[in-house]
Amino acid sequence: MTVESQLPGPGQRPTTTGIERARDVGTAVTGTQGSVFLADTIWYTGNRRERRGALALDLDHQRNLHEVFVPPPRWERATEIFADDGVVLLAGDDGIGRRTAGWQLLARAHDEHSRPIQVLKPEFGDGRVLHREDVVERDRLLLDLSDIDDQQFERVQEELPEFFETAAGLDAVLVVLLPAGTRRTRPEFRARFVELGAPDSLQMLRRHLSSYGIALPTPVPHAIDEVLKRGNVRDIADLAYLAREARAADPNGGVASWLGKALAAISDRDAEIAGLVRAHPTAAERALLLAMALFDDSDCETIAAAESQLLQSVPHTVGPGPEFERAGLGVRVNDVGGRISPDGRVHFKAAHHPAAVLRYFWTHFPSLRGDFVAWVVECGALRLEDDHRERMVARLLEQCFAVGRLDDVFGAVHRWATEVRFPSALASAALEYGLTNEEHGWAFRRKCYDWATAQSNGRTTTPARLADLVVAACRTVIVETHPEQAIVRLRHLTRHPHEQVAMRAVEALAEVVGSDRERMRYLLTRLTGGRAPGAEPRDAHLFLTIVAPESLVVRRGRNRSLLADAGVRSRLAERWHDVLDSLPSERYEPVLHRWLSVQAEAGPPDSHALVSVLVAACDSRFDLLSSLHAAARSWLRTLPREPQRSWGRRSVDGLYSAIGAAAAAAVDAVVAVPRPAEDAHGGQDE
Repeated sequence: MTVESQLPGPGQRPTTTGIERARDVGTAVTGTQGSVFLADTIWYTGNRRERRGALALDLDHQRNLHEVFVPPPRWERATEIFADDGVVLLAGDDGIGRRTAGWQLLARAHDEHSRPIQVLKPEFGDGRVLHREDVVERDRLLLDLSDIDDQQFERVQEELPEFFETAAGLDAVLVVLLPAGTRRTRPEFRARFVELGAPDSLQMLRRHLSSYGIALPTPVPHAIDEVLKRGNVRDIADLAYLAREARAADPNGGVASWLGKALAAISDRDAEIAGLVRAHPTAAERALLLAMALFDDSDCETIAAAESQLLQSVPHTVGPGPEFERAGLGVRVNDVGGRISPDGRVHFKAAHHPAAVLRYFWTHFPSLRGDFVAWVVECGALRLEDDHRERMVARLLEQCFAVGRLDDVFGAVHRWATEVRFPSALASAALEYGLTNEEHGWAFRRKCYDWATAQSNGRTTTPARLADLVVAACRTVIVETHPEQAIVRLRHLTRHPHEQVAMRAVEALAEVVGSDRERMRYLLTRLTGGRAPGAEPRDAHLFLTIVAPESLVVRRGRNRSLLADAGVRSRLAERWHDVLDSLPSERYEPVLHRWLSVQAEAGPPDSHALVSVLVAACDSRFDLLSSLHAAARSWLRTLPREPQRSWGRRSVDGLYSAIGAAAAAAVDAVVAVPRPAEDAHGGQDE
């Protein structure tokens, strides 16, 4: 049975959604629980509010930034360059808020056709570090070079001119964050270069507090002078956030009290956790600390199982004794600063401890990060509640992002997706969390491309379960911000050797393209055929399955139809040539009949255009012209007697005429081929 013959109907398509958004390191993921099935595999957690797409998150982020943004010195110059050129290079010291400034510039470039803001980072390997595929039409891009070294910056500068040209050609706008402390660039970039200063810290604090409904008193409390003088934008944002938390804990305390508690939390949190860890030096105690941090608010059984799993994952010298000889879990939890509630849930007494403990261990035990990741991956096999499973995924990714270990996340996604002992919802949650991350989403889209195209000896090597995950991510996540990239990845996956994966990729590709004119136009540029080196008949099948003739003749308002575009007509003719040349008539005739029905009903410009496409597809070959003629006759026989038969005959008469003219021209071309010139001696050989 072929992939095309197994395609489910529209009513059978599952609605797949994923996690919404993790609000901060170690905090819960919003949403409710449940499961949605994709074919025979569970991928995305559902039964929740409809997942908010990346565009909605992006707009929320823009609104939040606008509330607290304070223009830095030389901001006006940056806005002028960006408005005139669409590209600006932002320099400045670390911690002054260059990223926020870049977001503000890109937010101001928003209109009804703009895409959500995307963050890109260079990839340093043997090949290019900037990829033109990452830029699509009307993009708003933040190219983050802030953490690369001098040698890497030189490599990036080699490719920047071509990258700028690509962005300009696609009507995209671009803000480049230069490495911290950059004072100069190459001469060709100086007209786009702006060195920003630090924004006014007091004004920033006022705006952050105001966004939480807190008014900063006058005069300003002296206790915060040091933060205002030496703190960076993150310190000031943290101070305001912690003041809000202090207000929630003590509503009657007053602004000065809230700010004092916020300052204490900033200065003491890392020291507090360091003291907690020093006070509990054994492997068992520290394993319990991490288990409680990862699974805060979980039941006792989960905490104990996670503690035991960590002791198996991390090397240690002296292990705990037998369970029966140890103190009870309640005693041990209390010893490390936690408690067990009456309903059997385990909590830290201090609300900030879960995030702080995880951050402390990931930061201060760098040689154990790989072991910590392996532990979290194995914990995925525990019997977890859905919200705790999603929270575990979010906390793992936050820690990996904080220390720049994306490969750890990719490895976790691969294992969770391919090993059947893990709930596959883990992999889908992790992949979506990464794809919708403002800073690292580009890397996850690139990894999806790698998984979609991985080959060995000409065959796709990505396991079927992982390929299914990428299909689901393309159709529900990537498509929202980068539909062209979703199309590229799905097209590759339609060639997967596992028939069910290929079928779902075809279905997802049809759904992603739908009736969208620009996506249809882009798909036609990606499909190849018999004339392209190494091409397979698969693209001919895709063309028949996905390219609907009805979408080619639709007009919206005063816009012309897609068929009015000469480039579109040319690509349609090439694809129909591949179909007629490589597929049996029983495969393409039903689709060709549909095209002929649309041609018969279309107005004169589009009707003539469809005829010209089909005739041009024959490329003056008599065998293909004959096949087209036969298909038109068979379509006419499918029509009811009257009046449709007369209507159809008038339509095919125009096609017959065009076929005849093309055949006559082909004959004339053969007859007109000049004979070899005879020599001056009457054509006799010497």
